[in-house]
Amino acid sequence: MPTTINGIGTTYFGKKNVESYSSACESCGQVTTLSDYETGYYICILFIPVIPLGRRMILGQCAMCTRHRVMPLKEWETIKEESISQGIDQLSSNVDDSNKALELLGTYTAFKQYDEAKQLALATGKSHPGNYDVQLALGGWFEEMSMAQEADECFQRCLNIDFDCPSSKRIRCITHLEQQQLTEGEAIALELFAQDPVSQIGPMLMLVTAFESHGQDAQAYKTYQRIVAGVPEIKEDKEFCKPIRKLEKKLGVTESIVPKRGFFGLFG
Repeated sequence: MPTTINGIGTTYFGKKNVESYSSACESCGQVTTLSDYETGYYICILFIPVIPLGRRMILGQCAMCTRHRVMPLKEWETIKEESISQGIDQLSSNVDDSNKALELLGTYTAFKQYDEAKQLALATGKSHPGNYDVQLALGGWFEEMSMAQEADECFQRCLNIDFDCPSSKRIRCITHLEQQQLTEGEAIALELFAQDPVSQIGPMLMLVTAFESHGQDAQAYKTYQRIVAGVPEIKEDKEFCKPIRKLEKKLGVTESIVPKRGFFGLFG
């Protein structure tokens, strides 16, 4: 890592091929914007880059605490080329192996080879139209890539294959909520949550958002109560508790369902 004393030491200079995304920082734990990019590593004098020491690959630089991982760019490129080449070779030895296709898709994505990843995802979807797990995984990948039409097509194939399994019910729940069909979405969300509370918090939080967007604050709060009752340990999550306190204040609730804040905003 760069260090300077009285303006003399080492520093990064310049940014190239910046990729930003939202995730939890490995160091501070906050969900924020992280960035990957190429940069130059220099000896600096009076904070001015003077002598180049090579290129570096910055990984997961946090917008909040600025911490990150770093490695020489050549080493990063070598790892990328070897990983992708290995994945291609393994898939080529058995082009019908859906697991190898999904592994290569993950490798392409990790190294930001999005064009190749998109082509592979589309081809894999066509090659395995009746494989539920493949279609579900591809639907999630397309969703992350903001390719809504392709994601919907994969999720629809899942429903055609098995309409009533838990994953399909989750798809149906989210679809109802996105289409503002709150009654139908709530029914499925509650059913899923009753069966597996920890894994099905997501649809319940989507239900909260849907209720609030329709001005149904009381129903939103009732949903929060159900979440807390089903997963009591979630009350230890400060980010989860913040919107509940705001909603309680709005509704005039006097006895909170989450821990009280002590001095300096800490729990107490």
